[in-house]
Parts: sequence; C-alpha cells; structure tokens
Amino acid sequence: LTWMVTVGGRYARRPALCDFLSEWARDFYTQAEMRGALHDVRKSKTFFAFHPHGCLSAGWTINGTFNQAFTRRAGRVNWLIDPGLRNKNPTFRMLCDAYRREDRAIEAGDRQGFQEIMSRGESVALIPGGFQDAVVAQFGKDSCVVRKRKGFVKYCLHYGYRLHPVYTFGECETYHTFTGFRGLRIRISERNIPMVAFFGWPLCPLLPRPESRILTYVGPGIDLPHIASPTQEEVDHWHGVYLSALEKLFEDNKADAGYPQASLEIL
Repeated sequence: LTWMVTVGGRYARRPALCDFLSEWARDFYTQAEMRGALHDVRKSKTFFAFHPHGCLSAGWTINGTFNQAFTRRAGRVNWLIDPGLRNKNPTFRMLCDAYRREDRAIEAGDRQGFQEIMSRGESVALIPGGFQDAVVAQFGKDSCVVRKRKGFVKYCLHYGYRLHPVYTFGECETYHTFTGFRGLRIRISERNIPMVAFFGWPLCPLLPRPESRILTYVGPGIDLPHIASPTQEEVDHWHGVYLSALEKLFEDNKADAGYPQASLEIL
C-alpha cells in the first residue's frame, strides 16, 4: 500500500495494470463482446444505462469500463458506482484511482457526483438498478430493477443528455444465487446493503463461471429534450419511453445473443 499510495492520499494511477485488465480480463470468459448501435454513440452529453447488475457486473466491467474500444468510440466516460464503494472501500478506491485517465474515470454516483459531471457535459455510465438489481439476480433468468428508478431520467432531462439503454445477455449465467426472502432482501438493500449470496466457478466460487458468454448490446440513443425543471409528468413520460426502448433492445437482440426464448422481467 505504501508503494501504491500517493502523497496526497490518493492511490497512484496504474495505466499498465488497467491496460492488462482491458486486454486480458475478457479472455477469462468463453465470449465477451460489446455489440449493438455503437455507430450511434456520441462523445459528449451521453448517458449509458447498463442492465442488469448481476452479482459482480461482468458486462459493465468487462465490456464497458475496461473496454478500450468502447472508450475510444464514446470518448471520456465517467463510470458511476456506489459512493461507499468508491470512497470508503480500500480495494475499490485503489482500483478507481488507478483507473483514472484523461478519457475515463470511476466516480461516486451520488447527487454531487451527478451534478458536477453532467454540468460539464461529460458522458456518464450507471447501473440504475444498483444493489436491488443484484438482489433479484437469478441463474438463467433475465431481470432488472428499473421500473421505479426515475432519477437518472430526470437528470438527463435537466442537463439535456442523450440516453442509451444497454443490456448484457449472459450476466445471469455468471453465478448461481440464493433466491429466498427476496422481498426482505430488497427492502434491506434499499439502505445500500448488498444482500446477495452467490457461487460461481467451483475452483474459486468468488469468481464468475468462465464458461459464461457476456454479450452487451447498446441500444439506439433516445434524444431527450432539455428541460431545466422537468415536472413529474414529464419525467414519468420519458421514463416510460426509456422502458419501452429497453424492452425493444432486449427483444431485438436476444436471438442474436443466442437466447431466442429469453424473456425480460422489469421490476
């Protein structure tokens, strides 16, 4: 730790480490790719909403955060995570500080973080379902928690952002999970406590199953109007538009991803 921490109390940037993860982490899986409407991605004022969270967010991490090809296409993207993980967990803080570069950063997804980043017009990526998404994760079942998550849409309207739904097929096959007491675990997770128990690779259960296929699809951008003070009715309307776009993204690409019989549960 002494070697890695800077004088200012931040962990030093480690581009070699991040380049290694970007180059080789995807090889752990049978297949890991980002597909979809990548031609439609713009390099500023863009919000990427990833689904689902799963247990450890393989699609978000491998195909998004550590995907250099996506970074080159999307420009600078701020990957927003739970503030407690970003600032208080030593392991995550070390990784996030090491990841920082001119064209990328992992930041805290709190109100201050949203406002500072989006007021500058920099692109943002977020998993709207958060820990509740992780709670509903079930092997072989596609589901995400976003039906009542409307804050990110309100921010996009307020700052005039373009919004892309992003869905990862195969995320639900990375781990086997405990599925009991879901209602109770969801209520507890509302306090930012990750109520999940999972089992992945038999040789090392904390790691995901290497036979998993992680295929992330970017949906076409939704051009939201710039509304300085959006009403609840306006937020509800555009949130509904977003949910329809997410469902369409899933249905249009499930066969291509190899899951023609899959169905998406939106909670």
